[in-house]
Amino acid sequence: MAVIQSNLPPPPLRFSKESDAMQFWHLKVQQSNQLITVDTTDGPATIALPPAGASLVPGQTNQGQRLTYRKTSADANPVKITGSPDGTQTLATGTGAGSVVTFQSDAQFWWVV
Repeated sequence: MAVIQSNLPPPPLRFSKESDAMQFWHLKVQQSNQLITVDTTDGPATIALPPAGASLVPGQTNQGQRLTYRKTSADANPVKITGSPDGTQTLATGTGAGSVVTFQSDAQFWWVV
C-alpha cells in the first residue's frame, strides 16, 4: 500500500490580532496550493481527485484551488491520479522519484496545469 502525505498548512492563530475575515482569507490562501507526496515503495497507488466544486467545509468551494502530487520514491511503481477530464495522469513509471503533476479546479473539473 502506498503512503500518501498531504502537507496541510497550520490553521490561523486563535488569539490573533487580525479580524476573523482576515484570518479566513489567510487560511484560504494557505489552502489554495496543496502538495501531496506519494511514496510507492510498497506498491502502486491510485488516487481519485476530490470533488472540484464542493469543499468539505460548508459554504466553501474548491474553485481556483491547486493540488500538486509528487512521487517521492525511486521505484518503478506508478502513481495514477483519476478524475480529470484530461484523463488519468501517471507519475514515474520506471523513472524514479520527482515526477510531479498539478491540477487546478474551475469548480466543475480538475484540469492539469
